[in-house]
Amino acid sequence: MGQWVLQTQPGAGQTTGTMIMFGGMLLVFYFLLIRPSQKQQKELQKMRGNLKKGDKVITRGGIRGKVESIKEMDGQNIVVLLVDDNVKIEILSSYIDSLSRPLESAEKSSTKAKDKEKSKK
Repeated sequence: MGQWVLQTQPGAGQTTGTMIMFGGMLLVFYFLLIRPSQKQQKELQKMRGNLKKGDKVITRGGIRGKVESIKEMDGQNIVVLLVDDNVKIEILSSYIDSLSRPLESAEKSSTKAKDKEKSKK
């Protein structure tokens, strides 16, 4: 009578190795691209939620201003920015990109960096 012989497909072990490599690549993409982006989004949302009157901000379009007030309209937060003397604009809070560093602290940090360079020499 006939005997049944179990035959394996050639390259069956290669499929497992390929799947492991593919999984490894997905992990690398997650930790290098996706996770940092999600973390940055959470920090941005937290910053926007903690805005208060007097904060100096920069919008996505590059407009710098001081928060005059925050109001809610149609389920969205509207921020009133003072951009110049008696010049106010209203923008959605989602368009605020970052808090602005005061010019004085930026000058101090650059002065400190220059002092460190001089002390190294």
